[in-house]
Amino acid sequence: MIKNVKPVIVVIFSLLYFTSCNVSTRQITESYIKTEIEDHIVGEQHYSSIHLIYQRALVDNGQDYVELAGYVGENEKKMIIAADKIYQIRSKYKGDRSLLQEVAFVELTEAECKAILKNNRSLLSEINKAETKSKKEKMYSDYTVNENMFVSYSKKKNAKIAYHIWLYGVKYNISSKTLNESIEEFLSL
Repeated sequence: MIKNVKPVIVVIFSLLYFTSCNVSTRQITESYIKTEIEDHIVGEQHYSSIHLIYQRALVDNGQDYVELAGYVGENEKKMIIAADKIYQIRSKYKGDRSLLQEVAFVELTEAECKAILKNNRSLLSEINKAETKSKKEKMYSDYTVNENMFVSYSKKKNAKIAYHIWLYGVKYNISSKTLNESIEEFLSL
């Protein structure tokens, strides 16, 4: 009987390990596209395609999640950026672990995507030229994409240059290489 206990324990731990590591795909862009972009009219059919281009949980002062998707409808093509940020809010009582989640969705046209690619090069060139005077100073080089989004490079003295997307005034860190490659993939759809 003792000989059979070890394999059972191994199976239980294996099941716990594999089920805990199984991260479900969030695809918040899909939900947004199906409910906010597409019109669903009773009795009519609709055809579209959604291309999940990038998704990743980012950690920066809380938990961030960014997703990029391409949408091709019957008469339109858009890139959708979805992002959420989770904050732990101040405890109201002992043991309170309440969280606040902000979710943002931005729709980009092909022209806006091309403009990001074009402007990223000049933004990087400008921030490389910038000289910071102290470690407390941070320099920015920004490009406004539309009323809901701008992109920026930032630089501090003796630190690496960082790239950010700002959605509705909330900053998300993502590499410019990742964004550029994602836009190029979207444009090729």
